[in-house]
This record gives sequence, C-alpha cells and structure tokens, in this order.
Amino acid sequence: MLKSYRFEAKTAALQEVEQISQKVPFEMAEPSTDTISISKPAQYAAKLKRESRATRSMMWLWTGEIATDGQGYRVLGTGSKGTLKIPPEIARRFPAVLQLRLVGMNANGKVYSIDKIMQLTQ
Repeated sequence: MLKSYRFEAKTAALQEVEQISQKVPFEMAEPSTDTISISKPAQYAAKLKRESRATRSMMWLWTGEIATDGQGYRVLGTGSKGTLKIPPEIARRFPAVLQLRLVGMNANGKVYSIDKIMQLTQ
C-alpha cells in the first residue's frame, strides 16, 4: 500500500469590490446634506438605481471614518434605511471631515461600495 500523501494547495481568489459609480446599482439618497451633527442624528437611506433578481435582497453596511484623528472606522448603521448612530469619540476636534461609506452585497454575493465626504459637527 502507498504510505505517502500529496496535497496541492491553491490560492483562493478574492473578490474585487466594485467601486465604479456607473456600475454600482444603488446610491445614497440620505443624508442629502454635506453636514452631519453628532447632537442631531441624521437619517440614512439607500436607493436602488436598477432592480434585478440579485438586488431584491441586498445587505447593507454603513461605516464612517475620520482619518485625521486616527481612530479607525466605525459601523454607523446596517440596513437600507435608518438613523446614523455616530459615537462622540469618533473625532477629537470639531468640525471634522467624515468619510461615509456604504457597502452593499447583492443576493449573488457581489459587493459594491460608494463613498461620500461630509463635515461632522457637534
């Protein structure tokens, strides 16, 4: 009997996140202004640009980051609409520049991402 084994390792190909705005099937409907306040939470909403079988059951992740303070990104919300829950410790100095990112995954597992730059005030 053969007593040796041979395994072949294959590298897993990672999926590329689609960031070209013309190919992303959704857009940020809310917040529509360029300024958000921590004291008054803003509404968020994602709007589909084109309907398909894959976009009927989307999964959503809203994140925010203030790069100058080095605190890293925070999850601000999940779902297609709701209220942004911005933690006060996300920024040390106000006003700050907030990068709001919306990541959506369709039913086929394709991931899309869009960004919006906003001003964060107290």
